[in-house]
Amino acid sequence: MTSRDDLVGRRAESARLVDALAAAAGGRPSTVLLSGEAGVGKTALLRAFADGAEASGARVLTGACVDLSSGDLPYVPVVEALRSLVRDAGEQDVRRLAGPGWSSLARMAPFLGEPEEGTAGGADARVHMFEAILELLRRLGQERPVVLICEDLHWADRSTLDLLAFLVRMITDERLLLLITYRSNDLEPRHPLRPLIVEFERSRRVDHLRLRPFDHDESVQFVIGRSVGSLTPVQLERTISLAEGNAFFLEEMVVSGAAATEPGDRLPASLSDMVLTRVEPLSAEAQEVLRAAAAAGRYVGHRLLATACDLPERSLLTALRECTTRQLLTEGPQPYSYAFRHALVREAVYGDLLPGERMRLHAAIATALSGEQAAAGELAHHWFQAGDRERAFTTSLRAAAEAATACAFAESDRLYERALQLWGEVGDPEALGGAAHAEVLRRAADAARWAGDLARALSRAGAALDEEADPAGRAALLERLGRYRWETGDSEGTLRAYAEADALLADGPPSPLRARVHADLATTHLRNGRYALGRRLGAEAVAMARAVDAVAEEGQALNPLGIGLTMTGDPDGGVAAIRRAVEIARAGGHLDDLHRAYVNLTFVLANVGRRADALEVAQHGIVHVRRLGLEWTAGGVLVSNAATLQAELGRWDEAERTAVEALDHDLPTRSTLYLRLLLAGLEIARGRFDRAEHLIGSAQETMRRLDESEYSTDIHTCLAEIAIWRRDHHGARRAVADGLRAVQDSEDQLQQLRLYGLGLRAEADEAQRLAALGRDVSAVREAAGDLAARAAKLAPDGGAGPLLPDVPLLARLCQAERLRAEGADDPGEWAWIAEGWEGLDRPYPAAYGHWRRADALLATAVPDRAAAAGALRAGHRIASGLGAFCLLRELDALAQRARIDPGGPDDGPAAGGSEPIPFRLTRRELQVLQELGKGSSNRQIARQLFIAEKTASVHVSNILTKLGVASRGEAAAMAYRAGLVPRDG
Repeated sequence: MTSRDDLVGRRAESARLVDALAAAAGGRPSTVLLSGEAGVGKTALLRAFADGAEASGARVLTGACVDLSSGDLPYVPVVEALRSLVRDAGEQDVRRLAGPGWSSLARMAPFLGEPEEGTAGGADARVHMFEAILELLRRLGQERPVVLICEDLHWADRSTLDLLAFLVRMITDERLLLLITYRSNDLEPRHPLRPLIVEFERSRRVDHLRLRPFDHDESVQFVIGRSVGSLTPVQLERTISLAEGNAFFLEEMVVSGAAATEPGDRLPASLSDMVLTRVEPLSAEAQEVLRAAAAAGRYVGHRLLATACDLPERSLLTALRECTTRQLLTEGPQPYSYAFRHALVREAVYGDLLPGERMRLHAAIATALSGEQAAAGELAHHWFQAGDRERAFTTSLRAAAEAATACAFAESDRLYERALQLWGEVGDPEALGGAAHAEVLRRAADAARWAGDLARALSRAGAALDEEADPAGRAALLERLGRYRWETGDSEGTLRAYAEADALLADGPPSPLRARVHADLATTHLRNGRYALGRRLGAEAVAMARAVDAVAEEGQALNPLGIGLTMTGDPDGGVAAIRRAVEIARAGGHLDDLHRAYVNLTFVLANVGRRADALEVAQHGIVHVRRLGLEWTAGGVLVSNAATLQAELGRWDEAERTAVEALDHDLPTRSTLYLRLLLAGLEIARGRFDRAEHLIGSAQETMRRLDESEYSTDIHTCLAEIAIWRRDHHGARRAVADGLRAVQDSEDQLQQLRLYGLGLRAEADEAQRLAALGRDVSAVREAAGDLAARAAKLAPDGGAGPLLPDVPLLARLCQAERLRAEGADDPGEWAWIAEGWEGLDRPYPAAYGHWRRADALLATAVPDRAAAAGALRAGHRIASGLGAFCLLRELDALAQRARIDPGGPDDGPAAGGSEPIPFRLTRRELQVLQELGKGSSNRQIARQLFIAEKTASVHVSNILTKLGVASRGEAAAMAYRAGLVPRDG
């Protein structure tokens, strides 16, 4: 399909591009990365493919990044492509195709019109804008296939990279081919494009074409095809040897005449020198035109060039004709514009400018641009290069604000940094910039935060706070500081900032800011396990928000209220509060708030025993943050939650994959710590203690460096488990004691009961060991009694209260371990525990319960071998499926001592509900099937089982598939026949 026959050595690459376009035309979108060293022939291949694609009926949109070292112009290739689309289709058509999101698109492309008032800012606006581009490309593809070409990504700004990453992730069935080029030899180790390439290459929808240099025969064919006269064999071989297969070098040698020189003649030392040998013979006017064009960038408009060169029109046209005849300039992509034939030509010419020449040309270009509707970022770049500090300062501030409006936060951050550096170099900066220094610092802090540079955000916000005297202004800055500190892992600093902000506003009337700060303070106390206080503050924040009709702030405050309710005995109220927070965030389009609500909803659902539902919410939330481009930053908490839920549900391999993939990215500190400890827990259960200790040590080092203690309890839990499996009684005691000290001021029953359970397990193991040796066990039993008494205070009725479902099970576990330590092991207790964990879809602790039940049954005066075999096999089956080596080893040892085949058929029920369920149904699906047998609707099932109606619908669909039936009635009938549902009477 390529339109040129003179492409040498690129047949295979051309065919792959044609295949990619054919797939896109069929609704299978793809991305092609085209890489190679400078001058290897990427542009020639692209042009040939683009010509052929257009001839076949595709719409080709092209844009290129520009070499502005300061990176002041965001989204350049996409804006350029949009500009050409507007030129071809008209502004109204492009708005129509973009749909309701055109206003968001106008943030990036102001030539589409002014964005509507009241559109959201921050990450919310960014995702709306990115989705508007995707929708535009989707609708364009409905008319005909679309090829979006983005060239020279080695020069791309961060925002362009984020946008392209979004498109690559989100395309599903659009008739779209993304074609991206970059120079492989221009990527230094820390280049921002490198991690993106790694991410792209993981996708099956991305094809990476690495363009190689020509081989000898291809070089000969290329040179002969471009030589006007004939070259001698010696000249030809010399040319090929020097160029080393680089197409641009070969062509320059032919065009410049260097290929026809004799062996003794001097040749240019580099490619730049070779280009400059073609510039030197030009007239002074032509050289001036080239220099001005090089300072302007790769493309330059005729009017701008005329103003910058200050040449008479006739002289300018003559000079331009000279440059185009010598194949140095060509017609540009925009009307009445010029472009360098190759970026390497522009680089050579610009690199040859003297400092004074550069300053003069940039000043002339900036002056010319000031009379046009130029982007502030472009003006800021040229004024800065011209050395005009005042104009660079004012345009940098304006460009920073424009970049923030366009959600180009990395570019906004850089521009604010430049403006702040220039602040002390200009006279009366507040008058010039139209804002106080503290206000500029505040805006700059927000830009840095959204750009992912939290250290810079903290520094700027702190500096602004030092200059702010107004209490409300200080409170607003402290709120920012609290948020930034939390994101860096500084729990104590977060609490100090929010508490100070709350105190500053305490005597004032209700306001959105006061409600927001109060909610943040509530959240911070909840994170530290102070649930009653968090609940009270959350309720007060909701009341403040409602008093001033601040709906968004009400939604924010409902989050800590919901967690507080859940953790203090009202799980129904807690889930309802956070579901309302989700509704408010979704209705208002507040995507950051929606992400927070997703995180909290997964937390409360997991804590009320609905882990499968919680995982479903977490996965929905991950899709949401992926749309934001924040999966590995702000989304780190959701990813951590998902991995934890996968592990708890027994999907250990999935959990490990999720955690390992996440740790490959630059996650927030908290998420990194949490995931390392999650992996450590899996390694412990699998018996790989060395790996676990390495992960724990890494987490401890990070916590020491940050002076952070939030996860110390999790570390001590891991250390206690390792010591128990190693039969290190003293090590286990020490780890449990340290963990309990770390959590002593918390109201977190779950963490405390887990530690008490491990401590009692260690004492019971030691008591059994000493008893078997005939030694005194009184001290150990006394220690066990003390731990059990302290645990009982957390759930005085053995867990019969209305609290979280894990609490009674952990309390009963403590009781069972105490009985084991006293030599009165009770199989009934362990049966209750195993059944309880199975009912909550927690296979690993259920398997532990089966093991202990089997051991207790075999230790009775008259062992019930059938029941013991059933329990042992149930535990063995679970542990084997999980890969829980430590538990499996103990079960095998017990089976060997009792002479029971652990892999044989169950001889009897292990515990209520422990028999395998037919049709591969999960326990939750069995519950739903039993409700179907009663004739319940999805809504009735949802109410009965305390799940979402949508979740009930999903379970019903899964049941129909597993049973191989088409209707609910058939499913109920099959369940009756299989004995899964009792018949009435």
